[in-house]
Amino acid sequence: MFCEPCINFPSISDKTCSLYKGNSKFRKTLLDCHDPSKKHEMCAAAAQAKIDGENSVVAPILRGLSKMQDELRAGMINLLHVSYFVVKSERPFTDFPVLVDLNRRTGAKMPLCYHHDKACARFLVDIYQFIYDPILAELKSARFFSVMIDGETDKATLEQEIVYVRYLDSAKRPKNVFFSIEHVKRANAKGLYALIMGAFAQGRVDDWKKRLVGFGADGTAVNFGKDNGVQALLKRDIAYLIALHCVAHRAERGLVDSLKELDMLKALHQNLKWLYKHYKFSPKALHELRLVAESLEEKIVCESYVVFVTYFQDLLSTERRPKPSPKVRGRAYRILTFLMNYDNVLFSYFIRDTFEALSELSLNFQKDSLTVCDAVEALETCSLKLVDLQFEPTEGMQEVIDAVSETGLFRGTKLKYVNEGQIVSLRKKWPYDRQELAAYGKQDFADICEHYQPLMDEHIMQQPAKLECPHIFSGILCDTERCKQYKGLSILFEVYLVLAVNTAVCERGFSCMKRVKNDWRSCLGTEQLSRLMAPAAGAVEKWWTSGNRARRPGFNPWQKEQEQEIRDDLYEELVLMDQEAEQEENVRQEAISDELGG
Repeated sequence: MFCEPCINFPSISDKTCSLYKGNSKFRKTLLDCHDPSKKHEMCAAAAQAKIDGENSVVAPILRGLSKMQDELRAGMINLLHVSYFVVKSERPFTDFPVLVDLNRRTGAKMPLCYHHDKACARFLVDIYQFIYDPILAELKSARFFSVMIDGETDKATLEQEIVYVRYLDSAKRPKNVFFSIEHVKRANAKGLYALIMGAFAQGRVDDWKKRLVGFGADGTAVNFGKDNGVQALLKRDIAYLIALHCVAHRAERGLVDSLKELDMLKALHQNLKWLYKHYKFSPKALHELRLVAESLEEKIVCESYVVFVTYFQDLLSTERRPKPSPKVRGRAYRILTFLMNYDNVLFSYFIRDTFEALSELSLNFQKDSLTVCDAVEALETCSLKLVDLQFEPTEGMQEVIDAVSETGLFRGTKLKYVNEGQIVSLRKKWPYDRQELAAYGKQDFADICEHYQPLMDEHIMQQPAKLECPHIFSGILCDTERCKQYKGLSILFEVYLVLAVNTAVCERGFSCMKRVKNDWRSCLGTEQLSRLMAPAAGAVEKWWTSGNRARRPGFNPWQKEQEQEIRDDLYEELVLMDQEAEQEENVRQEAISDELGG
């Protein structure tokens, strides 16, 4: 007795099977065991596809899945859901059996096996492949892409290099995806270059040098060295490559360098540190501050200026008993002098508004969808806002100026060293340079908008949303006819959209790495770390077909023992409930007896 489908397709059949070699034992159990095997199902599907011809849409994997019992398949999906939850919530694999048992107790359908932590780790491989394969397919089909790298030390004191790629998705929108994380063996340019090559070789992207158009990283010498940096090594093979220093890193470093020269900012920073230390390490000081706030009927917030001033005045009072130490009194005197200085108050509001503009710029620079035009526009907007601060007081500064000029007090506090010459109105004149243009006509434009507000509201609501350059370029690239008509421009548009302007996504990847590779999982390898960092319920099909032997989710040799354990647990719970109910009844009867006896 032979199996015809298995004999006709020896390349995919199981040659060790007795029905492939020929079996003289004509037993029904033999056929029952052979018929649901995966190798036989694949051979049968191939035979059916050959009969159906070229129009066949039968997939061997789906045919195999269709013969799974619906209950078992639903149970396996539930198991995949639990394992995905374990990975996504960054919990240890040892929580998997407990969660499976909890789901079973709540009525969820679960198979009788694959309940241990090793199964969860095995499911993770298939979940990762289920997510990673479509990304790899998109990357291989992309015409151009950029690569972004960054380095960080993990919990095991090992230097890791993370690799992200940026390409256009099916809707022609830029997309940043996690590609790989690798242990750095040599932290020089050649070592990082070899790491990038290894990442693409592992993903089997053989022609990556022909399609790589951009490189993004922070501004370290190992990345942007003119002669021997990573970008120099890449440009030896890719002459047209554009290497960009991350604009977010660059803006931060430029800001830090520029602020080092401001003495008033140094004084503000030092006094804020003193304020923090004074209340952080002294519960007594914080309690006294609360008492002062209660006596003034104020709340302790940043706007409660008079509370802090009154507290430090009381701290320096000669009538205070006991007196603070000379160190505390000296610090209190410096803080109080700073808080009551008019120029310092004005500068504090000025620097707050300055940092608000810079913070908005930094957030724009950290967007994943950032392009070159977006970065230039954000920088120009921030520059105009900062120039505007030179010519017109901000809302906070104007509040201080008005309060001091009218009452001589700022939030109940009399400030010192008030320079009346600073409280002057700005002259209105025609601007002759770009800096004055930033603030010119601002109030006039606001007056005109207020006058025509009803008209503007009506027509602005009817206008379509503003289309930015990236959206325009994406729309052109989605139009097949336009791409054929303007082949050169379509190439430039695509290169423009995939240039790696920032590497903020790499920093987010390292934040994820630090959560995954913590003190309790410091021995994770890079392969398992990558799987944990990039974890879908549809992975059950991949799991079902990826094993070297048949999956048996419905078979559990310890089923009777497990069912007996569940029955024993339920019996113990019922016994405890009966005992507790009996004790409560006895207590109640005793209370009734005491009342009747009294």
